[in-house]
Amino acid sequence: MRIKISLKGLRNKAFKRDHYYQLSSVVYNMLREANPEYSKWLHQKGYEDGYKHFKFFNISKLIIRKENYQLTGTNNELILLKEDTAYFYVSSPIEEFLTNLVSYLLAKDTFKLGDHIVYIDRAVALPNPPISENITFKSITPIVITKKHSDYRTPFFIRAYQDPEEFDEYITKNALEKYKILTGKNANLSLNVDREYLKKKANRTVVKIQLKENQTLFGSLVPVKAKGDPAILNFLYDVGLGEKNSQGMGMVEIAGYRF
Repeated sequence: MRIKISLKGLRNKAFKRDHYYQLSSVVYNMLREANPEYSKWLHQKGYEDGYKHFKFFNISKLIIRKENYQLTGTNNELILLKEDTAYFYVSSPIEEFLTNLVSYLLAKDTFKLGDHIVYIDRAVALPNPPISENITFKSITPIVITKKHSDYRTPFFIRAYQDPEEFDEYITKNALEKYKILTGKNANLSLNVDREYLKKKANRTVVKIQLKENQTLFGSLVPVKAKGDPAILNFLYDVGLGEKNSQGMGMVEIAGYRF
């Protein structure tokens, strides 16, 4: 399920352009106020698979029309809002997560984002759209996927336009792994980045994200053709594609639907 959180009182307030980490912290703070034990468990441990930890929730960025903000700051690292409103999405297949988030939203009407107190106008639960065995996901936020590489000390970011076959392989593997950890089940799944879109956009699909001061990511804003069991496709709609979903990466919408 996806929750749309609409905000107000934003005019003339500036936020980091890449505010994914800040929004993720907002969600954890909401959970902590609603249920401290659950928030601590999710943040420190979550759903484990060996050394890997999964949170199974996804957030978007603040969704603002392009004409309603301007870039500012020394290196255009900030967005200054010209409009009073914006919204963002939080989604998860986990009932306990959603229940705790809703508890906060029913009790509170503000939170702190960056240096500003932000007002919640309303929050609406949105059921998933109908999902068949053959759909196309469009990216709301960049899809991040990595691999270990002998030439690099840190994981190597796979760009969809550079090696679409490898991108397909790794996002499919990641999706199947997440699904099995949560459900204990295997599933039929094929994920393929839209080749025609890559031909048109090429390296313009790559997005650099300054997640934190000392952490830079590279993701791909691309459509992905998905074929498989509706159960796993619904799961991916809730948790996102690729890695770092709880920090705002890989949120998708079904092609033909607005976000």
